[in-house]
Amino acid sequence: MDEVFLKAVKVYNFVVEEACILLMNYLENKQQIVVRNKYGLYDYLNRSHKFEIVLDDKKYIFHGSGCTVLSNDTSIIDWDFGCRSWWCGIQPFKMAQTLKKIKFTEKEYYDGDHIKGKCEQYLSEGFLYYYKGQYYIDMIRLKCKRVEFPVAYDKMAVHYKGISRVFLRCKNIDRFIRKSNLVYEGISALKDNYILIFYKNDKEITKVPYNDIAYPYAAVKIMNEEIIKPHVLELWKKT
Repeated sequence: MDEVFLKAVKVYNFVVEEACILLMNYLENKQQIVVRNKYGLYDYLNRSHKFEIVLDDKKYIFHGSGCTVLSNDTSIIDWDFGCRSWWCGIQPFKMAQTLKKIKFTEKEYYDGDHIKGKCEQYLSEGFLYYYKGQYYIDMIRLKCKRVEFPVAYDKMAVHYKGISRVFLRCKNIDRFIRKSNLVYEGISALKDNYILIFYKNDKEITKVPYNDIAYPYAAVKIMNEEIIKPHVLELWKKT
């Protein structure tokens, strides 16, 4: 895959993620509202019916599928929220507009048709996948490694941004492990990781990072839908 394309996607994702982190910090520090991830932001926006948030000299305008950030009434960042834990996918024309505003070094990426052409090429080659109008890099296809999960354990603790929960060994966790032999090699450097800690007789035996953009879809489906349920994390402390 073209290194310039990868760089452009990385820069776009970084800009969007930083804008979202800035917004979450503002909500926590100024309004005492804890938002840990994208799902929590969705919940807050739906409960409060907020469609516009002003943060210093920037205005966040939320639309049906994403957000536009304005500075001095000019759009500087535009994205559609992504699947899984991706803050955004690759929407070629919104990505092009954003890269132009931040003056990305490679000017051909100011052209949405150029980005779309690259996406279609890498989609056909299996390096990207397409979901609900956006393209995503298949992180495992990009670079993968094998993860050694324990064979013998009796419970798994999950830690995530100041909250935690313990799960006793069960069929769902065993199924997740069987589907998780290969993960994205750079997972440890990702910002939104969960930490899975496995125990045997109350002794820690293995610690593994988990991020749903870095694991195979079959494993993510089990972990997200049957075990941690990232859209209801706040309920952990009530169960």
